[in-house]
Amino acid sequence: MIQYIYRHIVRAPAKTLLGMAVALALTLALGFLYHNIISLQGEIDQLYAESVVNAEFRLEQDFRRSGRVLSDIVPMRVVRDILDLGIAKETYLEGAASAFLVEVSDAPLSVIDAPGGADILVGVAALRHLTEEPDGFMGRKISFNMEIQFADGKNESDFTYIENTPIPVVISQELMQRRGLALGDRAYIVYYEPVLFRQGEWRYAPATVLGIHDGAGLPDMVHGGAVIPLPAMENMLGNFTGFLTFKFAIDPAFNRELADVSEQLDDLLRCVVSIYPWRERLAVDIWDQELRFGVTALEQHVLLLQLLFPIAMGISGVIGAGLAMLLLLQNAKNAAIMRVLGMPKGKVQIVLWLGQIILCVVGGLVGILLIVAIGWRADLLTVVTPYWAGAAVGAAIGAILVTNRAPLDLLQVKE
Repeated sequence: MIQYIYRHIVRAPAKTLLGMAVALALTLALGFLYHNIISLQGEIDQLYAESVVNAEFRLEQDFRRSGRVLSDIVPMRVVRDILDLGIAKETYLEGAASAFLVEVSDAPLSVIDAPGGADILVGVAALRHLTEEPDGFMGRKISFNMEIQFADGKNESDFTYIENTPIPVVISQELMQRRGLALGDRAYIVYYEPVLFRQGEWRYAPATVLGIHDGAGLPDMVHGGAVIPLPAMENMLGNFTGFLTFKFAIDPAFNRELADVSEQLDDLLRCVVSIYPWRERLAVDIWDQELRFGVTALEQHVLLLQLLFPIAMGISGVIGAGLAMLLLLQNAKNAAIMRVLGMPKGKVQIVLWLGQIILCVVGGLVGILLIVAIGWRADLLTVVTPYWAGAAVGAAIGAILVTNRAPLDLLQVKE
């Protein structure tokens, strides 16, 4: 039987090459489709893993209007709740409060009785490398260009709050003139410490004039204010600290669930508004347009290929079945000779079926070797099985149809 199969394969080179070539071509075609699906999914995963999506809380009011510094800022509770969600990877904050910056006094508490007018105090967090922030000192926006004149021997690195030490403060030129302060002077930040459900108290915190700024880049309402490290403001005001700016980068681990993240933030805002009704215009923007644009195009491409792949598998199986059956039907004379020589019909069917399957297997294996050599990422069994399965069914049908006819009838058929 093996000898006959070998001789038949050698004796009919055209049919042999056709059977192997078709198996090879369809295996490569499915492998190429599978590789493209895997590659595009890899690009999508990389986009989700590496894209930085930023979010920013804002208040839908005109900040240039006067008298809205304290009532229109993001409350500490919102910041803490967001951080507790675990979605923020990097944050940038600017706090704001009304306070009194007074010049050096031997008895600072006595000044509290007549503070002499409110000054705006702005607390700024150390920059934590949000992608749209510039490198440098207290960057708020790309357009932020505050010019600072530091005291002798001081620089940006001294703008750090250390507990139980004087707070480094950068004051405006206007504040310097109004309070009679100079670079390097000791000063006192006199502030009202609010207390829930009871009257607050006036307190003071020692400070050092680290530098003088020109106000460039600060919001109009705090243009002439004093700037201190945000931890110092939080230490003074605690939960009553509010924020002019609260921006954060969403952890890329949540990039696939940005819709859920947005819903969580909306729920959080509804809770805040129920407690602070005057902040009903508080909103959050998630800047995910770039990620969505890139991912959507790739996902649509992957979806199309995923729809085409099972169709291609079906076509491969149908071609395999049709070609195998056609080639066996053209092998009627050899089937008749084997029957006339006394070979049982079942054995003839096995010989014919096996001869065709060997061609398909060899062609498919060559295709698999080429896929591996090229470096395509594909499930090898998935790309070759449809053709093999179709060829097996088609060869079986062809062998049965050929051998069910009388040998003399088969000998009269022109191949």
